[in-house]
Amino acid sequence: MLPGGTDPAYRALLAAPHAPYTRIEVWREGVRIDTYGEEGLPFSNGAITATLASQVTRQLSMAVDESLYPATDDALLAPYGNELRVFQGIKPGAGVPYEWQTFRGKIQDTGMGDFTVDIQAADRASEVKESGFLRPDNSLVGDPMTSEFRRLVLDGVPSATFGTFDLITNLTPQLTWEQDRGGACDDLAKGSNSYWYALANGDYVMRLIPWTVDQTPLVELRDGEGGSVSTATPTKSRENVYNSIVVIGERTDGTAPVFAIAQDLDASSPTYVGGAFGVKTMLIRAQASVNQAQALSLARDTLRYAKALTQSWQISTTFDPSMELGDCLGITARGLQRDIQVVASFQFPLIATRPMSVSTVALRPGALED
Repeated sequence: MLPGGTDPAYRALLAAPHAPYTRIEVWREGVRIDTYGEEGLPFSNGAITATLASQVTRQLSMAVDESLYPATDDALLAPYGNELRVFQGIKPGAGVPYEWQTFRGKIQDTGMGDFTVDIQAADRASEVKESGFLRPDNSLVGDPMTSEFRRLVLDGVPSATFGTFDLITNLTPQLTWEQDRGGACDDLAKGSNSYWYALANGDYVMRLIPWTVDQTPLVELRDGEGGSVSTATPTKSRENVYNSIVVIGERTDGTAPVFAIAQDLDASSPTYVGGAFGVKTMLIRAQASVNQAQALSLARDTLRYAKALTQSWQISTTFDPSMELGDCLGITARGLQRDIQVVASFQFPLIATRPMSVSTVALRPGALED
């Protein structure tokens, strides 16, 4: 959760009558340029969609009045450097509002429809993707991967700021990148069993894949009387489930590749490789896996992720702007046993009186057999 999201008074307010709100501001080069004050930019509809397993984690889509179409290149909503910042919260009567920033990113597209203008914006990861290498770039061998990630981002986005990283100790091998800066960051993240992304306030982070890390639920979601969940759909599928992971660390410096395998060898597991599930194999090529230990760690963590997909939930619940990707939740719904899940994606409505949708995957931490 974002800071303050687990405050008991705030959680109690969510379950009681309250007044949620959204304020959208337009900024350019660190300065707010709209003149809408505390009311923010007027809009008629829209949503923020966040997906953890994506370079551009957060995307904003909204509709505004056709009078706001950027007819000139320097207009307020022109897609040439202006960015949108979204703040959402809850007003507790006469008290101080609970408020969080839920989006920051540059306007990507504007299109006039019937009486409205459709606006699309993408979070700051898009700035990393767009700032490709002007020439081949060699990694700084031996630096922590987190330091190399910072260097890659700052070289492409000099105004970048960074949030709190997880403890990642892997060192950077000899690598060469030629075009895709976002892909280079992917290489580092994959080599350290992590995701890289931009937070809601625009800070860049590198964090461990959350459903592979031991954690306890931050909040409890439930349906029925007194609960905040209006609909809940659990799903079990084998489509994206794998029980055999092969990692090949192919290096660009001519070093012999490393190789590692992780399999589900727990005979009591529904995805046991020797059971009725059968064998489903995923092959991963990761040039940032420099040695056998790193390749094996990646294989094990990927196996945890692949097993976590055995059960997932789609939930519609009271709008909670403090929710963050990777949050651990306890879910009790549909008369089923309490399930511990991790937030993989969500959609915040800009019209904050509407419910939000949340997609989760199962928490699967712990050691695995080789």
